[in-house]
Amino acid sequence: MTTIPETTGGVGSTSVPGATECGCLRCQDERRQALPPEAIMERFPGMDPHFRYACEICGNKRCPHHTDHRLACSGSNAVGQPGSAYQ
Repeated sequence: MTTIPETTGGVGSTSVPGATECGCLRCQDERRQALPPEAIMERFPGMDPHFRYACEICGNKRCPHHTDHRLACSGSNAVGQPGSAYQ
C-alpha cells in the first residue's frame, strides 16, 4: 500500500482558504455535487471560476496536488502517481 503525503505547509505546499475558492479536481466535484440537477445541466466544468488545468505549484496536470489540494505537490507529470486522477 502506498502512502500519499498530505500538504502540511512549507516549501512545495500551498494554503487553500476553502473549497469554495479551490480549483483542485476534488473541490470542483464537491461544488458540482452541491448544485441542484437543473443547475448542473446549465454549467460546463470549465465555467467554474476557480477551475484550473494543472497544479498551481508545479504546473503539471498529473500532479496529485492538482487532483486534491490536501495532497503534496510532486513536481512531476509522470503517469501513475498515487493520488492523481491521471493514473
